[in-house]
Amino acid sequence: MNIRIFLLLSLLNGVYCIDFLRAENLPEKNHTAICVVEPMKILPDLSEWNDCKDEIRQDFEKTALQIKSMEESLQKKTHDLNNMGSAVKESSKDAKREEILSLRNDIELKRQLAQEHVSRGQQETEMKVLASVANTSKKIAQEHDLDLVLANVAHASDRVDISQPFKDQMNKDYVSRTKKSDAKDNSVTLPTIHFTPKIRVIEPISIVNQLEERSTIENSIKKEVEAKVKQIKTLEESLQKELMDLQTANPSMSLEAKEKKREKVLSLRNDIELKKQTAQESFERLQQDAELKILNMIAQTAKDYAKLHTIDIVLANVIYASERVNVSAEFVDQMNAQYKKEPKKSKKEIKEDDFAVSIRVIDPLKIINGLDEWKDQVTDITKELEERMKAIKKLDETLHQKTQELQNMGSAVKASVKETKREELLTLHDEIERKKQTFQEYAERLQREAEMKMFEKLSQTAKIIAQKLGVDIIVANVVYAVEDMYVSGEFITYLNNEYRNKKAKDVVLPKQQESDKNPAALKK
Repeated sequence: MNIRIFLLLSLLNGVYCIDFLRAENLPEKNHTAICVVEPMKILPDLSEWNDCKDEIRQDFEKTALQIKSMEESLQKKTHDLNNMGSAVKESSKDAKREEILSLRNDIELKRQLAQEHVSRGQQETEMKVLASVANTSKKIAQEHDLDLVLANVAHASDRVDISQPFKDQMNKDYVSRTKKSDAKDNSVTLPTIHFTPKIRVIEPISIVNQLEERSTIENSIKKEVEAKVKQIKTLEESLQKELMDLQTANPSMSLEAKEKKREKVLSLRNDIELKKQTAQESFERLQQDAELKILNMIAQTAKDYAKLHTIDIVLANVIYASERVNVSAEFVDQMNAQYKKEPKKSKKEIKEDDFAVSIRVIDPLKIINGLDEWKDQVTDITKELEERMKAIKKLDETLHQKTQELQNMGSAVKASVKETKREELLTLHDEIERKKQTFQEYAERLQREAEMKMFEKLSQTAKIIAQKLGVDIIVANVVYAVEDMYVSGEFITYLNNEYRNKKAKDVVLPKQQESDKNPAALKK
């Protein structure tokens, strides 16, 4: 599951009351058979996963070789241009410059396309493997009478962890599907689950926000990022100085001198872009390392806590948990004590009866895609972004037009005129790149805000439905669950009714408007 969505699902807010649901609608069972699959245990050994990764890597390596060849050609052309003497016609130099500019653009486009191809390949691979996981989960669950298959839990005991047989089943199915084997026996053996596992829940957001070690980690990242930003700022100041020198250059400055200035400006631009990219990658890596460190700390605490209380599963990816099964506060105390090197907290006794928990499941994407409010938001966002994109498209057209004008300039046109045109192109190109970057950031922010709003509504609704039905835990995005455990339909019905009622209240008829201003108008 995406880490951002995983964290969003931990938000719990709001208390309401509903009447359309009844506790008797929930099926009665003697026990709930639950097993756990740990993706990180099975992915490295999945044949399908590794085959797909190899295909992506081979495609990327081919493209990388093509880009390398183009870069070598660019270096040669640039070297040829720099070594052209004063006897060479200016038109020949202009033609060489155009070749270099065109090749630079081709290299940048090929890099971008290669990155998009890799990203698309990774997404397709993930989708294929997720589909295989879903099929395997259903197969195993039906064969072994399981009610629920969970993934990405904070801790699972050996008696409920089926990662190894799950991996074996996926590899057998993949071999059979790709006709690499004609093996007839294509099923795995699981221990029969005749019990309801002992379960507790934690809220990662709540824990992370209360960790004393968090500020130490954040300050370390901040210092490293500030140092890189300072280097970039120095380079940007040098670039501005070089641009100013170029713009205010003495008319008598030779073309060779101006060309060297332009090359220096271009080199600085490239250095700045490279350092920005490197800084961004470094920042993301530091954040990922910090997240991984904290997640590992939580996982270890979960393991220790589970061992202490003989718990089978510690869940972290739930959308709702009642207070009696939520042990986040105990995790915070334990982790802060460990950070300060204080003695471990004493064991808090849990009675056997306290382990009886009721669980229900939702599919967040199914719910959101079924919400009228989400559909309206997507429509509004799309319209707004299309309007903003029109302005950028106009600038792109202007850039294309000016580029054509420069390319069509004959040898009779003065070098100073061409120089001015090139500067216009560079300025316009920079402006377009800035606007595109701003547009991308704005589009991502709109999407994040819309998603956050929807997930907050899911969290609020989860608490409403859980409290009405007396459910302890509502889990989202499970690997597999029997239909009786899903309550996604109730979420869609409730949220759509709320949204329609709100829209109805917001509609004011013309006659009502007139009567509000003049009560006597209704009597007429």
